[in-house]
Amino acid sequence: MVFRSGTLGGRSSAAIPAVEMRPETETRPEPEIDNPAEFHVSMSAITNEEVRRRTGQPPVTSVIAKRRLRLFGHLARADPSQDHSRILRATINRPPADWRHRAGRPRRTWLRTIELDLRPYNLGLNTAWMRA
Repeated sequence: MVFRSGTLGGRSSAAIPAVEMRPETETRPEPEIDNPAEFHVSMSAITNEEVRRRTGQPPVTSVIAKRRLRLFGHLARADPSQDHSRILRATINRPPADWRHRAGRPRRTWLRTIELDLRPYNLGLNTAWMRA
């Protein structure tokens, strides 16, 4: 890429390659480091477990599961006349036995995920609903 300009750097109407047109901010001085080995960390050297140990943070999956359970509790305590509460009650009480399901693997629904989140607490959906 070549730019043409009237007066740039003493060159009048000359073609200037784009490589030569660098802003002055790109020429920064290098920071002074006493021991460069301290600042060099390979990204593949630190595992997720090490990051969690250093920061004291729980795994992201457990944080997401707790937030899902908090939302379930919020929906379970909602006024029974509200739509989201009625839908949740209908899905927890399972459809009639004569309903046909699609062939193949069952879908992973939000309530099935909630059931999996409740297993470590040894609770089912109905028990969690009543305790909420």
